[in-house]
Amino acid sequence: HCPRPGQWYSTPEGYVLRISLVDRECQKVVCEPLGRNYRVNMPLIAFRSGKNMKHLGGAA
Repeated sequence: HCPRPGQWYSTPEGYVLRISLVDRECQKVVCEPLGRNYRVNMPLIAFRSGKNMKHLGGAA
């Protein structure tokens, strides 16, 4: 299962991230932390494992 733009995830540290872009070629995900004005790049594998990132909802 793969993250998609518009979905929300929480990290083990308790941050909430909104997916804004999934780059399958580069195997990276661009996310926006909730309430912040910047974006972070994360490896796609972090979302695929299912242990690290929890899907909170958003676009199905």
